[in-house]
Amino acid sequence: MTLLRLFGVAILAAVFVLLLRESGGKWAALAAVAGGVLLLFGLLERYREIFSFLTALPGGELFSETLTLCLRVVGLALITEVTAGMCRDLGEAGLSTKVEWCGRAEILVVCLPMLSRVLTLATGYLAE
Repeated sequence: MTLLRLFGVAILAAVFVLLLRESGGKWAALAAVAGGVLLLFGLLERYREIFSFLTALPGGELFSETLTLCLRVVGLALITEVTAGMCRDLGEAGLSTKVEWCGRAEILVVCLPMLSRVLTLATGYLAE
């Protein structure tokens, strides 16, 4: 889906949410979440192109592991940001802050093996 189509979906979803809010507001939050999900599915096509390009790059095993780690971290950051934004849009600022903290902790946990390798490498160089 092209960027202009995605923007069109976003504008239509926003108008739909505004109309629902004016007519009672019960379903406005659900419509906002549905619009966000539609946008995310539209973006999957673009991200598939990026991932296929990155995985086709030549490189050794270390490059492959590092690239995999970077893609996981970017994916976690995107999921965290979208989830926190949806919580914020629904008026749950406290919950969105907690989602962001959980995302940061998960990213740190995912990066621990790489951090361990870097520290091992650094101590090896210091010992020489």
